[in-house]
Order: sequence, then structure tokens, then C-alpha cells
Amino acid sequence: MKLVAGSYERFLWGWKVQANEKKLQLAFSYPAHLGPVKCIAACGSIVATGGSDDTIKVYDVGAQKDMGSLYEHQGAVTCLDFLKPEVSHLNRPTHLFSGSEDGTICIWDTDSWIHLKTMKSHKTAVNSLSVHRSGKVALSVEKDGHLKMWNLLKGRCTFTTKQSSESTWIKFAPQSGESYSVVKEEKLEIYNVETGKMLHTCDNEKRVLCMAQNQDDLIFTGGEDSIIRCWDTRSGQLAITVPNAHSSRIRGVALLNSRQGALESGEIPQFIASASSDGTVRIWDTRMVQEANDPMSPEPIFETSTKSRLTCLVACGSMRKAGSLNTVPSNEEGSRDVGKEAADAQPLTKKRVADGSASLKSSKGSDKSQKKVHATSSVKVEKATTGGRKKRKRSQKNAKS
Repeated sequence: MKLVAGSYERFLWGWKVQANEKKLQLAFSYPAHLGPVKCIAACGSIVATGGSDDTIKVYDVGAQKDMGSLYEHQGAVTCLDFLKPEVSHLNRPTHLFSGSEDGTICIWDTDSWIHLKTMKSHKTAVNSLSVHRSGKVALSVEKDGHLKMWNLLKGRCTFTTKQSSESTWIKFAPQSGESYSVVKEEKLEIYNVETGKMLHTCDNEKRVLCMAQNQDDLIFTGGEDSIIRCWDTRSGQLAITVPNAHSSRIRGVALLNSRQGALESGEIPQFIASASSDGTVRIWDTRMVQEANDPMSPEPIFETSTKSRLTCLVACGSMRKAGSLNTVPSNEEGSRDVGKEAADAQPLTKKRVADGSASLKSSKGSDKSQKKVHATSSVKVEKATTGGRKKRKRSQKNAKS
């Protein structure tokens, strides 16, 4: 198991968790972006980061490899979420979703790393997004307080509601998908997906800045009060707390399960990792944490300091099998037939640049020739421009004459 953290100073930090030796072994430190790292997401050993430089960076932390960069947004990338099929023996995602301050949500194919679709409905920045495990629906919240539901089969917004206040986080229940959680300032609200009814409201002392959830029944939060809280979503009550976890606000929480089957059994994760603006990353043993109302602060089992202002944290899985996921393609590879990789897919528009880092970038003339595209899972994308239709009409007219 590895931990990866982003920082305000644009660096990405990676550690190998060695629980037996009670230490974090530094695996890498890397200047990932041109500005602060705004968000991070992981699926298996694949990690994606979003920066204030409008760029998404992709890494394989198992192989310690920089896989390339994705360019499509015209503003800072504020949120990321991977989609992994409900039934799959592969520990890797099929799609990556990204939200930005430019008000758009982009969909990327993680096999060929091609930009599939840009969904635009937000008038202000996208604060957070979450994709349902079925791959058919996504939720997003924006800076002006709107919550939107997206039909991923049609690639468009199907429902919008104005909330009482701005939401900074939103997340579907990862196992069943029957509920979703929303963070509004110091409140954590849990809703039923089918009815939209609020199930519980969990109150924190100060603003919540991060949350983590790897099973339906437990949600971990951290924020400006430097307290890690574990909430039971069935009752809306506190399960455990870690008071005074850091000397400054908590910007990231990650969950580390100690054994196989721990998620299915509903066990509280044995280890919790937290990252703070004070530059430290700490690992906590939940067996040493007392009841929720105990004012005593436990000691972390081990910690490390980066001397950076950390902004986000994520836990990564083990190394993937070689060849199971491609790097971001370069322009030289643009002629390959992606139709062979998805039987029902038509040729996709390549948005790439001839760059040594193998990057993706939109070309000014490519939008005029895009066709209808079907993604390899339930995400279906349709992009047709009036320029293409006009061109076909002109060619038909010339043929008749």
C-alpha cells in the first residue's frame, strides 16, 4: 500500500507504508504541476492529479512512472473521480471524470487516454463530482450552490436543484450506491438516492475540508478543527474521533485496510492516514483510538514531515499487471486503430500534441470532424458539429452538378 499527497508548492509526494516496521518510506517527490495541486484520485495503482495549471497528470505509482498529461480544461482542475466496472477482475478503471473552475466536466477513456466528452452546464466552478458505481449517473456540485445530476448514457444534465448553501464535497456510497453524502461548511448530510430524502445530518465544530469513504457504513472527515471523525451512516452518530490530530487544519484523509475482506465485513479500517497544512502525514491505528467522547489525543503510530503545505491525500493499491493500461499516447501513435480496442466504437478524434511527455491537447480543427462516439462501458458520447453537416451538404451538391 502506498500514500500519495499533493502540496501547495506543486510537489507530489509518495510513500510506501511499512506497517510492520512502523515507518513511511519515501518513494518519490516530484514537481507535478506548474502551480498548487488541487485534487487527487486513485484506482488501483493509477493516480491522477489536478492542478491550478489547468492540467491533469497521470501516474502509475506501482511502476513509479509518469504516464503523461491531459489538457482540455480552461481553468484549474478542482475534482477527479475514476469509474471502475461493477464486476471486473481487473484492478483498474475504465474512465476518468474531471471537473474544473471553467464549469465543465470532461470524460476520458483510461485505456487509450482519449478525451471523449465535455459536459457543460455549470455557470460557476465545479467543486466536486461523484460517479455512481453503475456508470450511468453522476452528481456534481458547483460554487454557486447548485447540485446537478448527469445522465451518462446521454451525456447531459437531467436535473438541477439549488441548495441552501454551497457544497464542497459530494460522494456516492461506494459499495451499494444507494445513498450519497454532501458536505456543506461544517455539516455532513446523507441522502437516499431513490427518494432524495435526507437520512442524517452530522455536525462538525468547524468547516469540513476533506472526506474519505471505502464502505457504505462509515465516512471519515477532517477539517479546520484538526479532528478526524468517523461517522456511522446508519445512525448518523460518531463512531470514533482522533482529537488534535495535527497542529493545523486537515486537508486529506485516506483509509488503509489491514486484510482482505475487511470492506465486506464492515470493519473499521485498522489504519487511517491524514495530511495537514502543517506538512505532516500521520498514520493512526484505530485500535488505539478511544471512544468518540474521549478528550485524550492518541499518538500516531508513525509520521513523516514534508515541510510543505499539503492539499490532498489518497491511498493506492498494489502494482498492476504489466500491459494492462497504456500510457498517454503521443502524436506519433495517433494513427492507430482504436476501433480494435472497443468493438462497438467508431474512430475517435485524436486530441494530441507531439510532445516528449506524451500529452493530450485539443486541436483547433478537430472539433469540425468529430463523429458520434460510444465509450467502452455504459458511457455513451455524442458529438456532431454543424460544420460537418454543412461540408457533407456541399459535397452532395457538387456531385449532383
